[in-house]
Amino acid sequence: MVRDAPTFFEIREALRALLTDAFFVAHNARFDYGFIKNEFRRVGEAFTSDALCTVRLSRALYPDADGHGLDAIIRRHRLSGFARHRAMGDVEATAAFVQHATDDHGADAVSAATKSLLKMPSLPAQLESNSIANLPDSPGVYLFYGINDLPIYIGKAKQLRERVRSHFSSDHMSSNDVRLSQELRRIEWQSTAGEFSALLLEAQWVKEKMPLHNIALRKRSKLGFYAISIGDDSVETAPLWFSADEWVAAQQSAEARIFYGPFNDKAAGKRWLADVTKLHRLCEHAVGISKPRGALDPCFARQVGRCLGACVDQETAQQHRERMIAALTGSEMPVWPFVGAATFEERDEANDRVDLLQFDEWCALAGGVRLPFDVDVFKLIRRMLAKHADDFSGLRRIKV
Repeated sequence: MVRDAPTFFEIREALRALLTDAFFVAHNARFDYGFIKNEFRRVGEAFTSDALCTVRLSRALYPDADGHGLDAIIRRHRLSGFARHRAMGDVEATAAFVQHATDDHGADAVSAATKSLLKMPSLPAQLESNSIANLPDSPGVYLFYGINDLPIYIGKAKQLRERVRSHFSSDHMSSNDVRLSQELRRIEWQSTAGEFSALLLEAQWVKEKMPLHNIALRKRSKLGFYAISIGDDSVETAPLWFSADEWVAAQQSAEARIFYGPFNDKAAGKRWLADVTKLHRLCEHAVGISKPRGALDPCFARQVGRCLGACVDQETAQQHRERMIAALTGSEMPVWPFVGAATFEERDEANDRVDLLQFDEWCALAGGVRLPFDVDVFKLIRRMLAKHADDFSGLRRIKV
């Protein structure tokens, strides 16, 4: 039946002309839409469209119906005269259902259901009409610019087009979306191969561009760690504070240390250390929370019976140190599980894209150069290692 049919390459221009400025409507639309999109991709052309699935339309208009497959719809609405399981026959049956639903519910109800399913956006008047039409159906990161071309919001998406449109769908808009809609002047985006790549890029862009409405991922300039030296000749009794940059440099040092954290700043680290000290009856002088005024000066915890007496020689420095290390167990900065760098490969088969993401000592690499430590990147890597450890390639130091 298809032996003498033209190839997709031969009919692609005529097909694009038919689909331009039109909705892509089909029963199980994503299935058909995926074929058309991939055929365009195979000939080196991009294609995106608003896809309306009549299965979902049937569910929205007839929620109590038993079954929403095309055969069930034909039987329920007594539609006839179609060559089922042939391309044009199924198209005619689908079109007949839409017409029947319009006659049954009225054009306004069908239009409202369609807009809801498509999340039709009410575009800001100041935004160019093709700003969303050009967005791809792929994972990625988007950036909203406001007046004077200042960044106002950065977000990530599994599907860029759908996510950006959701900001302007009238029945889904939050107060923040309304504010963004009023301020928005321009949209930029960058596709990625998957959600992990998008999350990493989002964290990077927020710190670089400092958009007005992103707070959570802002750069934490006072980030740091506490550390205890564990060498045989170590005489340190109190944990030492290391900034994030000092922690990165310390990874190259021969001195053995246990690091705890990361903490947003030294004040947060001190609160954590004070809580541990109180819980385990450690000495406030010995852990560095307070300073003695002279020899055998009891710390405040000792005065109220919460210290075992390292400050008044009732406990040796070594005994206190061992108890302190035991008390801090569980808060250690995890050891990087690879010897050197590791690579995570993320694929987007639908858009024929591959991203190779490289990391070393919990830091992202760009062009082989280690970027500064970023606590958000650290958390993302840990999460991916917990779920997809086998997708990281590199020389293993420890089992994740």
